[in-house]
Amino acid sequence: MTHTLLEQFREYAVSRGIAGGAYIVGGAVRDMLLGKKPVKDVDIILEEDARAVAVHFADTSGATFVALDEELGNYRIVKKGEFLDLSVMRYKSLSLDLSERDLSINAMALPLISAQELEDALIDPFHGAGDLRRGLLRMVSAENFIKDPLRLLRVYRFMTTLGFAVEKDTERALVELSSLITSVSAERIAEELRLIIVSGSSYHVIKAMAASGILFLILPELECGNTDEALDIYRLVEEMINSPLLYFGEEGKAMSSYFSQDFRKTGAKLSSLFSSGETLVASALRLKMSRRETDYMTLLVDHRECVSMLGRHREDFSALESIRLLKNIRDDLYPLLLYALASRLCPDPGSSLYREVLAFYDGVLKDRIDFLPLITGEDLIREFHLAPSPLFGTILEAVEDNALAGSIASRQEALAFVKKAFGL
Repeated sequence: MTHTLLEQFREYAVSRGIAGGAYIVGGAVRDMLLGKKPVKDVDIILEEDARAVAVHFADTSGATFVALDEELGNYRIVKKGEFLDLSVMRYKSLSLDLSERDLSINAMALPLISAQELEDALIDPFHGAGDLRRGLLRMVSAENFIKDPLRLLRVYRFMTTLGFAVEKDTERALVELSSLITSVSAERIAEELRLIIVSGSSYHVIKAMAASGILFLILPELECGNTDEALDIYRLVEEMINSPLLYFGEEGKAMSSYFSQDFRKTGAKLSSLFSSGETLVASALRLKMSRRETDYMTLLVDHRECVSMLGRHREDFSALESIRLLKNIRDDLYPLLLYALASRLCPDPGSSLYREVLAFYDGVLKDRIDFLPLITGEDLIREFHLAPSPLFGTILEAVEDNALAGSIASRQEALAFVKKAFGL
């Protein structure tokens, strides 16, 4: 049995005589009640000096100490992928401390040491356990949203990750207080947005965010007039990311692997809401998203027409225009194809064009790419006595294009092509 960081802290707290004033709180309690194992991210509040305890425990357990917020007294212990967040109890009453939380399901606590059954030991002043059983997200108080408006977005995140419904008064508060989100830093908003979108079931939550108006407050560059169309595209893109084999058969296997990286899932879905690269870049920059995320989404928006261009050469995808296009976008063909199908940019959506493109790219072109380069600049110097110049790039690109088109398959054929095509 794995000796978790939480178990180590329990033993430590008992040995130091501080276990009686220590409580597990928040999401860890929620996840324990949901039966999620292992719980690797645990919040504990202490009646003791949280900093001193955190530093000493980290030293004795071989873990890493991180000061999250000195002013609020929040500290983190990290060891082998597990997190233990320690903080000091801000009020004399545990119930008062829990009253500062966002949702009832996050406002529960368990004594660090208890011989009782989980639910018997539960400290639950806001009836979170009942809401958990009913699959309901209910605020502790609207005042807590006002104190930290990011909690508005956290409600939507829990809608996505837990699949819970929102209680009526809480739903009303989300709408009435939505304008407060503009006071939250861009970085915090972007992180919550990522957590919402990366989920495989984010469409209904994004739709709810649009209905409440908060979506257009965090993404003001979106065109409100095209909301229904954009949301429909988003829904279809998400469905195809979730089930590429269902939509593309065997040709969807490589696509499934491609979307194993979260930034691609979020980028493909988020970019589908935007009609132009200009508005998307403006939004990404305002949210201070990473350069990788911004460049990726910009590429997707700027190359949306490429599948239609490929359709013009469906009789022979080895045509030079198609080869150059596929060489340029490579595996980013996958999200572009999803958008083309979802938005009906693809000519004759009912046809087999998408499978034909995938079959050529995955089954033919990728194998040819693996054999590149057939020749290099050193070959041009040695075989044709050429001096390095801009001509090198032209020659090598022509060789690469023809190799990918299938007309050149070896080094000797490449040299013969250069000799003939460039009069050498």
